[in-house]
Amino acid sequence: MTGTESANALTAIDIPDAAAEPAAYVQALIHALGDRDALKVYETTAEQVRRLCQDLSVPQWNVPLGKGEWNAAQIVGHLIDVDIVYGFRFRLVLTEDVPVYPGYDEKLWSQLPHPDPADLVRALTGLRAYNAALLRRTPRDRWQRWGTHSEQGREQFSLMITKIAGHDLAHLNQLARTVEVAAKVNSGATSSRSEMCMPSTSQPGMTLQRLQQFSAAWTAGDLDALMSYMTDDCVYHASVGPEPGSTYRGKSEVRRGFAAILAYDQGRERHDGTAFINGNAGVAQWSFCDRASDGAERLIRGCDIFEFVGDKICKKDAFRKVFDTI
Repeated sequence: MTGTESANALTAIDIPDAAAEPAAYVQALIHALGDRDALKVYETTAEQVRRLCQDLSVPQWNVPLGKGEWNAAQIVGHLIDVDIVYGFRFRLVLTEDVPVYPGYDEKLWSQLPHPDPADLVRALTGLRAYNAALLRRTPRDRWQRWGTHSEQGREQFSLMITKIAGHDLAHLNQLARTVEVAAKVNSGATSSRSEMCMPSTSQPGMTLQRLQQFSAAWTAGDLDALMSYMTDDCVYHASVGPEPGSTYRGKSEVRRGFAAILAYDQGRERHDGTAFINGNAGVAQWSFCDRASDGAERLIRGCDIFEFVGDKICKKDAFRKVFDTI
């Protein structure tokens, strides 16, 4: 993060690169916290994130602060990553004698798949509450225990809390500036609480014929054709996976998700059902004929709930159910 100013004159908190300048990085975090209570800062960060992001639309979550900068989803995801890392380090220092723990590449971690925006905030809130309870209930004399950061050297438990609180403040500053920029993009969009994508008045809207063409491409298994109907920041909630279902974000990940589900349903006979569009939302029913191991025929029915930006799909949320043997 740099010390430049945004249009509203909110100055960024200057934090050096942790790997390149470890000592300066630590001092910058201490300076960012100042005389604030580290534990109180840590305990209130998740709520501040929620308030900052509550009115962002799904597309706005993906708007970066500037070229080469993170978007809101990446910033909140990074806060979650840091809480995972520090939660491990906290417990290690409290249970082992001067343990050694590694650093990590935050930029590479930020590129990994992550949940949808609303789930990001919930994840941060839950994880932060869990770790905050550990800190709040750990006797202060145990805050004097020591650990060793592989890049930053020996540090006390109390310094670790100071560091993550200063880190919170720096990224809350970054998030506030990012949200201000994002709010000016597609500002008429519905908030992420409903996760709706609003149509652009400058683009033609989705038509039933075009949606049926997308469905035909799915039946044909034509990935290139399918992706031509998707926005760059598209989201795909597959009907199969451990979440339950599986979530894919961004065009490359969505393509991978489409390929996985097409492979999963390979060999099944697909039939299209009723479809309709209402504004920037649409629904399409479909079914598969499958044969069980005992030879009995099964009917698998499902539907896709779509959200559109112009004439493209920004979100595809798939559901399926298996009826009794027929």
